[in-house]
Amino acid sequence: MELKLPVADASPYPPIQVREASPICVRAMLSQLGGSASEMSTIAQYFYNSTVLAAKSPKTAEYFHRIAVVEMHHLSVFAQLVCLLGGDPRLWSYREGRSVYWSPGALFYTSDPVALLNRAIMGENRTITEYRRLAGELPDPHIRALLERLILDEEQHVLIFRQLLKEKGRC
Repeated sequence: MELKLPVADASPYPPIQVREASPICVRAMLSQLGGSASEMSTIAQYFYNSTVLAAKSPKTAEYFHRIAVVEMHHLSVFAQLVCLLGGDPRLWSYREGRSVYWSPGALFYTSDPVALLNRAIMGENRTITEYRRLAGELPDPHIRALLERLILDEEQHVLIFRQLLKEKGRC
């Protein structure tokens, strides 16, 4: 089983820095860190996917595992940003003025590789849309640069998942 596609874009990540402390930016970064549709959720989902697919779809399982490692780096970026912005990098987000801790209840549990790949594509596309939205709204140019770089990885993940679906005859 040869894995030819790189799981991350080759361009370097910008330095992890912020212009100034910002409660608005903290909340936005916490949502990416520990919200229901966050990097933490993606890591947990891809860990689950790689585990349940290991026997029947080893190539797909290995890609999910390798991409989860990239997502761990993204999680670390958001945690570091939260700290630099003056926040506490707990696995939580804010909804309606309340903190809500991350939960694995939002994960998609099945062992069907096609369903998991389709769900991963939807999730990666949702993440790309959210990062673009944040890059357009947040005032910090350093955070914008990081979001734009993270988008490159997420776009690569979409390409990989689409290629795996194509190989399964399920474009």
